[in-house]
Amino acid sequence: MDTAFQKILDEYSQLTSDMSSGGVLDMAKLGKRQAELEPVVARIKNLELRIKELEENQKLMEDADAEIKSMALDEGRRLEPEILNLKSEIEEMLLPRDPNDGKNVIVEIRAGAGGDEATLFVAEMFRAYGKFAEERGFKPHIVSSSRSDAGGLKR
Repeated sequence: MDTAFQKILDEYSQLTSDMSSGGVLDMAKLGKRQAELEPVVARIKNLELRIKELEENQKLMEDADAEIKSMALDEGRRLEPEILNLKSEIEEMLLPRDPNDGKNVIVEIRAGAGGDEATLFVAEMFRAYGKFAEERGFKPHIVSSSRSDAGGLKR
């Protein structure tokens, strides 16, 4: 098992024991960290199970029975990509998070000099940014807007 993964498991175990002892002052902080680690720990434990299955499977490949070898080979072909996917998922989950990830953003788009052409450009930019946000799971909320006579947006 990867040492970074083992450190995560150790930290989670320590957090669990600290929280159950009740002697720690900042339970909210510990609980938050434990909640952050839970999905990672679940995947690490799943990875450990898959690795153990693969090791047992490799022992079956040494069996004299051709049918058992064939089944073990098929199972190994299924497990290897699953193990690699789990490892990459875990590594991605361990990347540092941006502290601004959970915060809201306000984007203001205004027409500059250029009259109707500027308002049409603003309308096009608004559609592009709106589509960009929705594709990434954000929920755009329009605070205020006003249409121009040409069908564009003034602000």
